Amino acid sequence: MVTLLTADNSGGGSVEAHDPVTGWQPLGPVSESGWTQVAGKGLRADALRVVWNDGATPPAVHEIAPWFADTAPATFELARSEADAEIGGRPAVVEVRMINQRPETVREPLAVRAPKGVNVSAPAELTAVRAGVTTARVELSVPAGTPAGTYAVPVRLAGQERTLTVRAHPAAAGPPGPDLARGATTRVDGAWWQLELARPVRLGRLVLHWRQGRPARYGVQVSGDGRVWRDAATSPAGSGAGTETVRLDAPDARFVRVGGGTALGQVEAYAVG
Repeated sequence: MVTLLTADNSGGGSVEAHDPVTGWQPLGPVSESGWTQVAGKGLRADALRVVWNDGATPPAVHEIAPWFADTAPATFELARSEADAEIGGRPAVVEVRMINQRPETVREPLAVRAPKGVNVSAPAELTAVRAGVTTARVELSVPAGTPAGTYAVPVRLAGQERTLTVRAHPAAAGPPGPDLARGATTRVDGAWWQLELARPVRLGRLVLHWRQGRPARYGVQVSGDGRVWRDAATSPAGSGAGTETVRLDAPDARFVRVGGGTALGQVEAYAVG
């Protein structure tokens, strides 16, 4: 299929496609209305052109768009490739966007294969109008009793597959629960905002209060002695001030540090359980 947009005209033109073997082949006449759509007739073409008859006045051509029959009817993308879910808590939500690549409405089944330990709620089918985009929600929950860890969730649509990584974290306290950071020792050490808790805990949640634009990416590390550090979480992409919750599962954490330095105004820390 080929779509052609021109200024209004008196006709007398045609759309042609070039076949590498047989040469230029006519596809159909140009509409006087300025909007033309002609079938591709199954040609394997490497070029398109608009030809005007002798004596005809060619109008302005705004666009000529081929629709390819040998590509997928649609493509799709995930709004993010990773999601954090609290075990026994509310579901994490990830949006799926389907982009129609056909000149007609496309309907495609959506398959989200949940591994053991992850429950999924998603529509069975997505519909997108001509050249349109459709967005759907995929909800992922981790029931109580599921081991903490990382789970791969394949998402399949329009003959393509993407993998969504779900990080399952144990339930952690939160406001108005005990904030372990309250009264703890804090300091800024170069690019790190560091916190020393009163005792080692199994850390499950941090609430970060950014007073200015946070780094596009930053890490969270924990330590039992303040000398040997291990990675506990990596931030999603983002920017701007405000409050952000980071879920993690970090046993034996006495010291906590967050990349961002002076951009952080306050940190709340909550243990698992």
